[in-house]
Amino acid sequence: MFVAGNGNGRVEVFDLNNDGTLAQPTATYILGKPSEHARRSHADAWSESQTEFPGALAVEHTNQRLFLVDNTTGQSLPGRGSQIMVFDIHPDRIETGAEVLFILGQPDANTKTSGLAANHVGRRLGVAVDEANQRLFVTDGSNNRVLVFDIAPGRIATGMAASIVMGQEDFTSREPGLSRRRMSRPGSVAFSPKDERLFVSDNGNNRVLVFDVAPDRLRTFSAATDVMGQPDFETSSPRTDMRGFATGGLAFDDKTSRLFIAEQVSRIEHMRITVYDVSPGAPLREATPLAVLGKPGFGAYDPVVSRAQSVWPRLGSTSIDSERQLLVATEGYPGGNRAIIWDISPDQLRTGMPAVEVVGHLDDDGNTDFGRRSANDRATPRNIYPRDVALDPVDHRLFAIDQYNNRVLVWQLDRQNRVKDRDARWVLGQPDLYSGELYPIGPTTIKIPLAVTYDTHHKRVFVSDGWGNRILVFDAAPETLQSGAEAIAVLGQPDFTSITPATTQDGINLDTRVGTGITPTRPRGTGLTYDPVHDRLFVSDGGNHRVLGFNVAPNLLRSGMAASVVLGQPDFTTRGSNSTLTGLYQPAALLYESKQQRLFVADGNNNRVLVFDAQPDRLVNGAEPTVVIGQPDFNTFEAGRSQSLIDGPDGLAYDYVNDRLFLSDHGSDRILLFDAHPARLDNGPEAQHVIGQPDFDTRQLGPVRANELWDPRGLTFDSEHQRLYISQGFASNIMIHDLARSTYESLLPESGIQNYHSGSADTELVTQHGSAVATGPASLGGGVLMLTQMETLFDRLSQRESRILISETGLSAPPLTDRATAFADGRQGRSTILNLSNPGSELVTVSLVFRDSSGLPVKDQVERQLVAGGSTVWALDGLGASGPGTVELNASAPIAMVATRNTLNDRDEKIVTAAPVAYGQISDGGGTITLPRYEFDSDVTTEIVIVNPSDDSLRGRLIFFASSGEPVTIGGTSEVPLNIPGHGTFVWNLDSSSDVNEKGFAIVEALSGHPLASAILHRVKGETVISERTMVGNRTQQAWFPVDTYPSVTRHGKTSFRLTLTNGTEGTADVRLLVYDEDGTLLNRSYQILPAGRQAEFSHVDLADRGLFRGSIRVASDIPIAVNADQQTINVRNETIVATVPSMTRAFGGQNLDTVVFPVYTDGPNQGTQLFLLNRGDAERTTFRFHGSDGEDLNVLLR
Repeated sequence: MFVAGNGNGRVEVFDLNNDGTLAQPTATYILGKPSEHARRSHADAWSESQTEFPGALAVEHTNQRLFLVDNTTGQSLPGRGSQIMVFDIHPDRIETGAEVLFILGQPDANTKTSGLAANHVGRRLGVAVDEANQRLFVTDGSNNRVLVFDIAPGRIATGMAASIVMGQEDFTSREPGLSRRRMSRPGSVAFSPKDERLFVSDNGNNRVLVFDVAPDRLRTFSAATDVMGQPDFETSSPRTDMRGFATGGLAFDDKTSRLFIAEQVSRIEHMRITVYDVSPGAPLREATPLAVLGKPGFGAYDPVVSRAQSVWPRLGSTSIDSERQLLVATEGYPGGNRAIIWDISPDQLRTGMPAVEVVGHLDDDGNTDFGRRSANDRATPRNIYPRDVALDPVDHRLFAIDQYNNRVLVWQLDRQNRVKDRDARWVLGQPDLYSGELYPIGPTTIKIPLAVTYDTHHKRVFVSDGWGNRILVFDAAPETLQSGAEAIAVLGQPDFTSITPATTQDGINLDTRVGTGITPTRPRGTGLTYDPVHDRLFVSDGGNHRVLGFNVAPNLLRSGMAASVVLGQPDFTTRGSNSTLTGLYQPAALLYESKQQRLFVADGNNNRVLVFDAQPDRLVNGAEPTVVIGQPDFNTFEAGRSQSLIDGPDGLAYDYVNDRLFLSDHGSDRILLFDAHPARLDNGPEAQHVIGQPDFDTRQLGPVRANELWDPRGLTFDSEHQRLYISQGFASNIMIHDLARSTYESLLPESGIQNYHSGSADTELVTQHGSAVATGPASLGGGVLMLTQMETLFDRLSQRESRILISETGLSAPPLTDRATAFADGRQGRSTILNLSNPGSELVTVSLVFRDSSGLPVKDQVERQLVAGGSTVWALDGLGASGPGTVELNASAPIAMVATRNTLNDRDEKIVTAAPVAYGQISDGGGTITLPRYEFDSDVTTEIVIVNPSDDSLRGRLIFFASSGEPVTIGGTSEVPLNIPGHGTFVWNLDSSSDVNEKGFAIVEALSGHPLASAILHRVKGETVISERTMVGNRTQQAWFPVDTYPSVTRHGKTSFRLTLTNGTEGTADVRLLVYDEDGTLLNRSYQILPAGRQAEFSHVDLADRGLFRGSIRVASDIPIAVNADQQTINVRNETIVATVPSMTRAFGGQNLDTVVFPVYTDGPNQGTQLFLLNRGDAERTTFRFHGSDGEDLNVLLR
């Protein structure tokens, strides 16, 4: 059995038993994609093994071939067409990802355009096979014709011409018509091999034509011999009642001469399968159905997915197994997303009978399940098919319409309205987050929701219920909101069980059907917006082509209440579309701009946005708009694609900070930004910017990459944080665009952390370099920056683009200094990078002196200048010693500096780790330093680096201990004597031939000199270095670490945090561990008694009691101990990337600050930065300012 899943862009092939039942519930092969993991592709991402949007198909059994119609994803784009792909499906040769044998309907295999020739088709194709005569019948809907191809194995060829055309006099004509010979928009086709008749669904004329296609009688422009659904060949009347005839997908049962029609009408509650006797001699013009499948009778029924009921069934020429008397109908969104199988034996066939099998849904025990409807069990807390989105900026929540699963999902955001947890927390319209059913109408259920808006003042959410022709009102106060809640009121209907459409002052008609929001074609038939100034709700009543206004103040809100004003019509009882100054044609999104009290109306099918003065005393019935956007004037309505013309507007949002309008130009798959300040807004304005397309004149399609849009619908905008949320229906996601700027402000709570990620997900951008300065109250505790290296991977099998995390390293925001010494590694395959920034207002001269491991200067001193506010990335390749050594920095004024070491592995990947730095003038000597971790096993090795930045020689020893505190022998010794000259460097490595499996900590005892000691751990996979991390020796009583284990653009896999405490003293440490969330709320406090010479480890789960956690962990000890933290991430290669996470307070010794400098910021296709800032005092506003290397403002994208 072959099932064309156009939403997945592939054909799934199922093995059947001899009785026609499934041999196994999952597909055995995939055609059109390289694996079962691959699904949707970019538009035009087709090839001789790749399908784009597969549709009709036919099986030719004699030679075991599949004829598949493959459509373009963007069929509405000018010039796009379809093709017929021919696959070898012989059981011995079929394979997943197989290449096609031939391409028909296009002049060659590399073309997919709409054409008009004997070898060139347009769009909307149907196919049927005549096996005995080796012919393929192809309906070419956009050209109003049927083509006949000779497909005999010796004659079929790519680009071949058809031999006969029906419906037209020649191969270059395409006129629609109503007669015996002409047709209009033919669709499905079915062939009767016994009597050589061809049934053609003539959709434009509401009939099925019957042709005698015997080879000796069929000619070009042949006349039909009979007609179904009309009394004669000159009539094309649509049906007037549910017992009448409708065209659709055709399937012919050769054994019993019955024709099955999957009726393709606009209203889904009317869709069903009707069965007709079409045996020779039967009165086809007066034919009445023998039975109805998928519905309980001949009426219009509320859509239900079950064993007996189907929603939007589809049939094709190969849908019937005549021998076994089985009918297979596919059923896509918004139905059951399944293939459903009926026993159609004459003695079994009856109206409303149950199906015998279903393909596509399994219950939790692995058995087929007729009750489920979400494809791949997509009814989860994170899967969504959105059509609209609304922001609650006060309580930080995001409401999104999930039309696919008949629900509204609600996410809890962080304090800056960023998505933290990708799983929604609440759901409306369903009892729980794992349901997506078509439940009966009531106060807790929604069917095909299309719009949502939020009332921030009274904490209410308004939802348009498409099939219910109503607006539901929910109490969404955070303290009372719960999943499956009952609505508190309903508008458009008198009560919660009524769904009748109406054209009255208290009724609405959302007209939810194919083409008005259900499929990714034209704009939605509804929209909502709330007026917080006067407590008014505005509703787009698409079926009545009007906008209604309701006074919904809490004391006035009542179910079934009447509207107070109507736009688009002169009164409350007039309906009909209008392309006039005051008329509307399927209004979609609405926006109430409260600052100037303006109402923006997306007039969908008039391809414009109208602006009304919405002050209550000026907004009257049938009011005239003041401005039109998307058209040059009020008398123009044509769709366009330019800087000022639009095609089907379907979403609106407003930026109150900059007075900008965001407009979802659905027909062009883009978002346009307009200057909407009332003093500057006039008719036909030009957009300032475009999102989702490379320019104002281009429309490209593709659901994969971050700089593209596909089916953009409703919008919402966070003015404070300059963040745009875009609901994308067919792409099944909410795209979040942060707008670039050089300054970011936020309220930072007491004990809270500010966390920013560099935001670029665009793999084509040029890498940015610069620095950042954070200012705020005089109680900032410090900061940490995480530098990330990554690569972009396009996986051929899954056809998904993602980032591979290559390496990550953490650096403390440094103190400002005019002197510093850093470890410089000049060994082969390694390089050292200095990142310097000048936060001052004057030019600074920086000089570098390089020394070898013995402390002697090498080469000449080098200098650079840093402009005020400027920064530099200084690669030391070839400047220092050829082995390990140091670099000494002197600056004419205090600057910020951090250092990193790059290691190039055998995959030519850059593995980055921190290089230890000693800041300031080194004076006192001696002391004990604890290195909190070393590891030696088959995957991890450790090197110890000790730098002596003082003038005196460093004498002492390096001692190794197990985690239990017992001395251990490493490489034949338990301690290593130290004698490092002033300004010298010592590197200890274990001999590569040593077989050691130990881990623990080490102590550096210095009798003189000043040790800057660190352990660099190398993680390998085979011979490949995959991760390095540097742990600097320390002794402290206070440490405060940022923790973030949530997925990000670069960290897709599971991330965990580990805290290590080491007591290298002779006394017992009393350690307090405090866990805060990112808002500074204390979540947990625990105590740890750490005996002398002992080590303890804790995961973030141990401390925070949760897997996904963003916040901080504070360590306070009564005596100095060594404290270290790291995070481990499993990347998409299943490799463990480990990075040290330094303490935010490390560089400042617990001092409070009003400024923290991050000397490096980088963002691009292969590099990223994460910034953490700690507030140790009262809640205050903090500001991050970003500067480029030249000191100028740097506009950055932060998440």
